Amino acid sequence: MISKDIQKKILGVIREKMIPEYKNSLFYKEKLKEEFVRYLEEDYMTERDRELISKYPDHIKQVDKIPISYYRYYGNGSGEEIKLEHFKDYQMRDDDDMVIKLDKNFPVVCDSIYSLKEIDKKEWRKIGPLLHQFVNARNSYVKKVNIACEFLGHKNTTVTLIKNEFPELYKLYKS
Repeated sequence: MISKDIQKKILGVIREKMIPEYKNSLFYKEKLKEEFVRYLEEDYMTERDRELISKYPDHIKQVDKIPISYYRYYGNGSGEEIKLEHFKDYQMRDDDDMVIKLDKNFPVVCDSIYSLKEIDKKEWRKIGPLLHQFVNARNSYVKKVNIACEFLGHKNTTVTLIKNEFPELYKLYKS
């Protein structure tokens, strides 16, 4: 059996170097961030809003990060939902892969990017496809990380087994 520290290191290697959906999810997350910031700066906030924020920054709730969606299912009455895969026995090195860190503070507009679906339907048509692409890529890599986690946590899995049966993974692990 492999120790938890080694499992964690190997899982990090698998996620970052062997699962292309992980890089795809980062790409879509960045595009989602760009579109959300564009929405805030160009469509949502008026010049008057900017003026009020600069005059009274302590009176306006601002955030420097926004959840993409919460780990619950949303429904709009038609049965459509976003289903999020959960990590099993694997702690992300990131704070949270379902949160977008903004480069500066913005006024609170919504409680998550997904909630724009109900708040601003016009913007949702722009941002919704990016959100779905991110969620699909993320769900795919989470499923693969979970499979790897189960394999690495098995009592018969050893570093020697990985070295013999998965030389590419072993090489990446050792580098």
